[in-house]
Amino acid sequence: MLRACLIMLANLQRYHRPSTLSEAITALKQTPDTTAVLAGGTHLIETGSDSITDLVDITHLGLDFIRRDASQICIGATTSLQQIIDSSVIQQVADGILATACRMTTVSRMRRNVSTIGGEVVAAAPSSGVTVALLALGARLCVVGDFEQTVSLDTFYEEAPQPLRGAIITEVVIPSPPPQTRAAFLSLGAIASSLPIIHVGAMVALQPIGCQIARLAVGAATRKPMRLASAEALLIGHKLDEATINEAAAAAAASIDPIDDVRASATYRRQMCRVLVRRALEQLRQ
Repeated sequence: MLRACLIMLANLQRYHRPSTLSEAITALKQTPDTTAVLAGGTHLIETGSDSITDLVDITHLGLDFIRRDASQICIGATTSLQQIIDSSVIQQVADGILATACRMTTVSRMRRNVSTIGGEVVAAAPSSGVTVALLALGARLCVVGDFEQTVSLDTFYEEAPQPLRGAIITEVVIPSPPPQTRAAFLSLGAIASSLPIIHVGAMVALQPIGCQIARLAVGAATRKPMRLASAEALLIGHKLDEATINEAAAAAAASIDPIDDVRASATYRRQMCRVLVRRALEQLRQ
């Protein structure tokens, strides 16, 4: 993958292979506007940007891990999608929604062995369902630069790419879901190997009185993955009955500004947002 990056990035001049995170930050800050971080490299190759002059390779910094304690699950930034799929820890969290999204992001196991969760988060490519699942899980990012900070994934997509100037995502943190949590990830495309038209992720914590937590997210249909806040608000405190599900699905569709391209019209994507949100919620109440 490194050799492919060296070939595809026409104006690449320097390759940095730091042995510590501090060295990586120092190298990144020298030319922050034209330096890219190399983890898996799959999205860098697709971009083929002529503006990149420096690469900072973080694959040797020990950031490929999955750890769980009582309150959260931490996934290192260079953890591959296939490692996530194979992890028994991830499979047990919220109906394995993240593992499902990783598997549906690409049918190629070879690519999943290379693509990293950090790269998927930064690229936010329409083809990736990983970001949608992470939004539904309420994920946070640990970002290290001049200082270490934790940023919610929602905020990251509202403000990106400014937060990453001279900084590196080191891990993705997922809060441990409460009991009675259900989750679903749905994706629609022409065929399994084609770029998706829309992804939808949903997670709810069900209590006898109604939904304690409700998170809905959409991707591929919009320019950036996003939460569906107005639909979520309609679910909190309510049971997942037919009327509530239909109302939330309609609110979700009304709240997005869909992409209009060769794969599908904006009108169709809005309709499918409504359909997939309704199907996801119906799946969660069963």
